[in-house]
Amino acid sequence: MTEAETGQQFTFTDMDFAFERGIADIIIRADSAVRFENRTSALDMTLKYRLLNDEVRYTLNFSDLVITDLYDILMPEKGDIRMVDIPVNGRLSALIDFGKVLKDKRHFADNPGDYIKDVSFAIEGGRGKIGFGDSEDFDYDVSSFNLEGQLHGGLDKVKIENAAFDF
Repeated sequence: MTEAETGQQFTFTDMDFAFERGIADIIIRADSAVRFENRTSALDMTLKYRLLNDEVRYTLNFSDLVITDLYDILMPEKGDIRMVDIPVNGRLSALIDFGKVLKDKRHFADNPGDYIKDVSFAIEGGRGKIGFGDSEDFDYDVSSFNLEGQLHGGLDKVKIENAAFDF
């Protein structure tokens, strides 16, 4: 597939899909370039369903993703953070109790922390800018940052293993 319009402010291009079935697991992989208005990012997604313990490991790798491109789409009402114009590379990984999701599908969206066992993340950011409030007086240059950690316990406990910010 070469291009897919999403009805949003981005387009998936050059998509590849793979499906593997093993004795004890099923793996689905997809990767694509994602074109925002004037930038292109790369996404790589893997879903691994473990048949024996009814768990899904979801992993998302991304590169050259500018946070503002997603922020504008996901949060049109921005609140205190006006923009995060920083390119990032990283990985998000979540272990989901899929058996529990299937038993209680209606409540998954209301309380995802009850179904997600853990989330790990590693994000590395490059040179950019973050802006707070309505005024450019509260814009700050960022040289780089690195953030690694995990979310546990119903997604209400964050453990930061490594954090470094250069302004």
